[in-house]
Amino acid sequence: MEVALFLWGRPLADRLGPAGLAAAAALAGVLRWAVLAETTWLPALAGAQVLHALTFGAMHLGAMRVLGGMPGSQAATAQTLHASLGVGLASGLLTLGCGPLYAAFGGGGFWAMAALCALALPLALLLPGALRRRPGAA
Repeated sequence: MEVALFLWGRPLADRLGPAGLAAAAALAGVLRWAVLAETTWLPALAGAQVLHALTFGAMHLGAMRVLGGMPGSQAATAQTLHASLGVGLASGLLTLGCGPLYAAFGGGGFWAMAALCALALPLALLLPGALRRRPGAA
């Protein structure tokens, strides 16, 4: 589904911008992980998986918009930091924590994921100000 967002989501990305895309990803994440925490009903799980188009896709598009707007002298460093810390390190650490979390709480452990997404929402709302203050911002 995220491929469809990448192919046809430009109007949405133009309208929301990086901060709106990040906020949409955070809200969709709260919903997605809450459903996964509370049910094993197959239609609900399938619907929750469709939200991956937003939880991953919208966040990726927002990040690419920010990285694409970086000054040329900072673009490579920004892309490296995003890939290594924002994607690699964060995913690795969270993956390490998921096994013990699931062992302790079962499906209820997905509430921790929902909480992380909820914590991301205020950060997404702060993004426009941070983007205006960065060096080289228009």
